[in-house]
Order: sequence, then C-alpha cells, then structure tokens
Amino acid sequence: MRLLGQLSRTALIAVSVSLCFQIGCGGTAAGSDDAGQTTPDAGQVADAGQHPDAGDAGQPADAGDAGPVADAGEPDAGDAGQAADAGDAGSTPIPTDGTGVVTPASGGTISLDGGATLEVPPGAVSADTTITIARSSETPPDGALSPIFVFGPEGATFAAPITVTIPASGTAGSIYWTTAGSSTQYETVTTTFAGGAARGQISHFSRGFAGAACTESAACGAPAVCHAGALTCQSGAPVCVDSVAPDGAVCGPDLVCSAGQCLSATRTVSGTFKTFYERDDGTVEEAAGSPFQLPNFIVYPDGAGGAVHQALVTDTDGNYSVPGVPRGTYYLDDSFETGCTDAQDNFVPCMFHQMFPLTADTPDLSNFIHGRSTATFATNSTPVTLDVTGLDPWSSTDSLFVTPTQVFTTQEATHAQKPASGVTRATVTFDWSTGQFGEGVLPDAAQGDITYFYQLHAKPLAEGVDVLLADRVAVSSSFSLANGLEGGATVALQAAPLSSSVPTAVAFSQFAATLPEMNPAASLTADPSSFQPFASVEISSRPGPLAFPKGDPFAPEGWIIQARYRYPKLDTDTDFGPLSYGGFTDSTFHDVWRFIYDATFTLDVDGSKVDALVGYLVEIPVGELPDVVVPTMTPARKPLINGKDAFQPQTGVGLTPTITWTPPATGKASVYVVQINLLSAPDDATTVGFVQSRVYGTSFTVPAGFLQAGKTYNADIVALQGENDQDQPFRVGTASVQVDTMTNTFKP
Repeated sequence: MRLLGQLSRTALIAVSVSLCFQIGCGGTAAGSDDAGQTTPDAGQVADAGQHPDAGDAGQPADAGDAGPVADAGEPDAGDAGQAADAGDAGSTPIPTDGTGVVTPASGGTISLDGGATLEVPPGAVSADTTITIARSSETPPDGALSPIFVFGPEGATFAAPITVTIPASGTAGSIYWTTAGSSTQYETVTTTFAGGAARGQISHFSRGFAGAACTESAACGAPAVCHAGALTCQSGAPVCVDSVAPDGAVCGPDLVCSAGQCLSATRTVSGTFKTFYERDDGTVEEAAGSPFQLPNFIVYPDGAGGAVHQALVTDTDGNYSVPGVPRGTYYLDDSFETGCTDAQDNFVPCMFHQMFPLTADTPDLSNFIHGRSTATFATNSTPVTLDVTGLDPWSSTDSLFVTPTQVFTTQEATHAQKPASGVTRATVTFDWSTGQFGEGVLPDAAQGDITYFYQLHAKPLAEGVDVLLADRVAVSSSFSLANGLEGGATVALQAAPLSSSVPTAVAFSQFAATLPEMNPAASLTADPSSFQPFASVEISSRPGPLAFPKGDPFAPEGWIIQARYRYPKLDTDTDFGPLSYGGFTDSTFHDVWRFIYDATFTLDVDGSKVDALVGYLVEIPVGELPDVVVPTMTPARKPLINGKDAFQPQTGVGLTPTITWTPPATGKASVYVVQINLLSAPDDATTVGFVQSRVYGTSFTVPAGFLQAGKTYNADIVALQGENDQDQPFRVGTASVQVDTMTNTFKP
C-alpha cells in the first residue's frame, strides 16, 4: 500500500475543490513527474484523482540629555554628579543622585534622597555591581502615587529578591514595574503600604512607580450577558478590558453566546452556489450553481457527543436552507467514491469526505473561473488528427500538448501514440473525450478560444541534468472541435522565443534540515521497493488571475508547461544558473515556479509495510522568485492525538479523537488541511477511506460517524501559506507554501 502526503500536488489552490465532473470520481492520479506527464505523482491516495486541493511613548531619560534638573533634597554620599537617566531621548535630564556599589558577600542599600530605596541582600549579585537610582522626567500615568524611577544597570537580574521602597502619596495601591525587556509595559508586584511609602520585592531592573491598586485579570465593570471585564495593568494603570464569553456558553434557556451576543442556540444556515466566469477579454458572466460537484451533506454536532449528517438539497438556482443548526462550526461535506488500496496495492472502492468548516449563517459560496460559461465537454468519442511539422528531433521523453484558452483543458496529443525517434514531422491521432486527463472541454474559435500547440523537448541544463523545455510552439485562432465528430489541424511549429528567465538556486540543506519535523523517520535515502525521494521544478503559464479571491481552481487543467526538470541531490545546495524559457503566451497567462521536494518513510500497519511520502510544495509567481529558494515556512510540529505523541503508534483513541500540533517554527500558516487516511482495507465501497478538512487553529476533532472500530488510520497535517477566507470556501488563490507533517498509525 502507498500513501501520499501533499494533498494538493495536482492543484494550484490552497483550498480543496471537487473536480469529479472533469476527471471522474474513481480514477487514480495520473503518472509521475517524468517527462510528458502533467500531474507529478503516481498512485496518489490523498487526491485519488479527484480533487485539486486543494503575513515608544514614555521613554526613560537618556544619557546626554540637555538641561539638568536639580535633585530635591541634599545629595547623599556617593552621588556622582549629574549622570543622566538612561532611556529618555529629548527630555530634561535627571541627575543620577542615588548610586552605590553592592557586593556578593554583603549586598547593600542604595537610596535616592527624597526618592526610592533599594535593599540588596547578600548573594543577590554574583560580582561587585554599581547600582543607580534616578527620577525620570516622564509624566507618570493617571492615578500614579509617585514619580517614575529608573534603576540601573538596565536589564540586570538578581539571584535573590531585592526590596524596593517608593515614597507614595496614598495609603494603598500597587508598585508597577516594567516587564523584562520593555520600557513601556508594566506588571504589578505584591505591595504593602506603610509610613507614606509602597514596598515590594523585584528580581530584575527596569522602571517603577507607585500607583492605584491593580490585579491582573481581576473582574471589573458591570456584568453583561456574554461579556466580562478583566483588569490589565500593562499600561501602568488599571484598565478594564472587555472580553467575550466562549462561543457556545449558555446564556439563557435555549440561548448561547456567539461572538459576544446571546442568541438562540440554533439557527437556519443558508447559501447560494454560483460561479463567475471571466473570459479572455475581461467580460464576466454569472451563472447559478457550479461546474464542480457540490457538497452533498451538512454535518453539525447533535449535542450529545455525536454528529448529524444531513443531506444538503439545493434548488435549480443553487440555493439551500437548513434550519436547526447549532451555533459554532458546522461543515459542508463533499463525499464521493474514490479508491483505497489493499495490502496488495490494489485499488478498491471507498469514500472520500472533503469537509469545509463554516461559521457564518450565510457564507459566500461563489467561485471564480477564468473561462466561458458556454464551455461543453466531449462526452462522445471525438477523434483528433494533427499533422505536425517543425518538431525538434523527437526523443523518447518528449511530449506534444494542446491547450485552448477559456476552456480549462490541456490534452497531451502524444500520450498514447509517440512519434518515431528523431523525426521532425509526425501525424498523431488521439480522442479528445478520453485523453490522459479524461474528457476535455471542446475548443470553439467562434467563442474566442485561442489554442496553443507546443512540444516539450529534452535539452541539457547543467551537471548532466536535462530540462524538458517548451521550445517549439504554434498558436491558432481557428482550431475548433464538435462533440462526437472527427476534427484536426495542420500545425507548423516555430521556435519559441525563450525570452523569459528564472534562477535555479535552491538551498536544499535547509529543506533537508526540516525533515524530522515532518516525521522522525522521513528520509532522503531511496528504497527501490518504495516511493523515491525527489525534488523537481515545473514552470507553467496559467490562465487568469492567481491571487485570492480570483484564483482559478480549473487552472491545473489549462496550464502550459514551459519547463520541467529534477535536481539530482536533495541535501546539497544547488545552482544550475539562469534558465531561459517561454515568451510565447499572451497577457491572460501568468508564469509560476512550482517546486516539489519529497522524502519517504514507511509505516507498519498490522504487519504490512505502507510507503509514505511527505515534503514541500512551493509555488511562486516568477516575478517574485528570489535568487535562492529557502523554506519560508517549516512544518507544523509535535503532533499529538488525545494529548499523546502522534509520531508513535497509538491505540484506543476513540471514534472522535482530537489531533493537535504546534505551529511552524519558521513562517506562519494561514490555514491547515488535516486529512485522516484509512490504512486498513475497506469493507466495501461505503467505507470512509479519507476525511479531509481545513482547520483555522491548531486542533481538529474528527466528527462522529467517520472512523470505524478495528481499523488503522493515520493523519497528514498540511500547513498552508496563502490568503483564504473560512466563510468563502470556494474562493482560492495560489498557495505559496504547503508542507506536510504526517503521523504514525492510530486505532480507535
């Protein structure tokens, strides 16, 4: 059995959208990342050929301030002239007239006349230390009972508590002391008042004063439904900050808190599925419904630890309405039949559940497609014959592709029928309805479709590495096909301009260093019987916008592959120098550099070996590509299942386990995609093989009704970096980074 990470290897987007209507629900992912293949992985279980998946006021006084201010009272012995208050820039200087040396053996007492006093016990310092006290010219916060005093050396810490005494005008309150490393944020220390002074103990040096009493996080303000006030002392004065009760907290009979409001415990959720199509000329058409397979269930808690799985029914205009849904998160569930594998690596039917977590009563369920709403599929056999001249001498790794614009389809004309080696002219015949990627959308020149024909040809790159380069191209504004009828064209390829350029440098040592966070067993050592670790680059021109919310989920079906190559070493920094490519697509296309970096490991599933593949997917618009590519986001770390180490096999986790993780050490994930994978053989076609959900936190509890007792599972946690919106689940953009963390096995 084989298990793949990277849920979106065949996709452009950072969220998952069904493409069952396009490539069929039940096939396997196509091919490997070898020459002539548009999708890079073999035997993809995560997608199973179905889906693309898927950033100071109040400074203390500064040395060098001009204009001394006299010290009130007589200077004490040990005053050292007019030393300035460290930290104040541009304010009246304050003399440091409290200074003294304390020793480890005896400590000491330092006082500022008319100001603060420090009592340093023996053992508080590790060496003879000069300590200073100064009065700051800064105006203290409202409610202060003393001036602000500055204590030096700034940042000093002490092995034993130091007692500070500050003259104060009141009889009760708190000493405010700046937190370590800050001159603007305060914390309070336990304080006693006696004889006109506030007294407390501190362990580091900063700034302090006496002020009104404050207890951090203490309740404050008038109580309000679904709200609570809590004190914060960080500004140097008590501030009552409003906070809202957790969503779901009961606030009355059949009422719960939601975003600070007391609302009915259930509500009606509704939505409208619709699609915006943008043609090459920029005109936009709106259509009801969606070309994608729509979610067919809504899933929400039943209030008793289980879940309701209710059929989602839409009308002809794409509308639905479901009453009685509890407040909080619910899911739209797109379930369909796909393929799991048994112990012999045979594909057997099982179910894939792709869930979209929502909170809004009326989410935006529209999607955007660069193309035309009038596009139709070749549902009957549609033979196409191409008479192609101007080929580079054909080699075994070459391919001839056909990509019409506005119809989100790419066909490899030579997928099944390869020209003879060395020829520069060939006649190829293929069926548009049963190409490598399933039935294609029919090009129609009368609708403004432009068709690109291009040869992907092997050429030397560097260090013995070949690049498959789109170096011969023809563009037609007259190519059309009709469903069920024979068609064809005479194609005269010309040399591509190759007028664009990209760097090829990758810091592989930095990528390799993150593998233990993906899984401690992840390895770059090839096992001939398993998946092979690899690193590859594909440069593609993609139609339509790339950015959220107008990224096109159909784009993978309409890419023009400009170049493709593999790196030979996966842990050694590599630079092949600049690569020239492309230059023949029009302004509706945008070039993207796409990098896949994969490592392997194995899982023990009831005595059988399961091969797993984890790694990075990085997508960068060519104009934003750095000179050297490094990991801008590392994997999610330390996965736990019910609080236990998920990198170790776990049993008895129950049917609704909770998976948690720590965010990446480098970079910030905008969303996670968690996929639960069935590793045991399914009982029948209704067995749930995969449960996939986006997660907008660092915890996912598997809803009831998906896992099965006696089966073995594992989880892939994919951190994604790219703009998205939970309540716009079908609006997408290019995900700049996706990286796996894959757990070991677990059993309910």
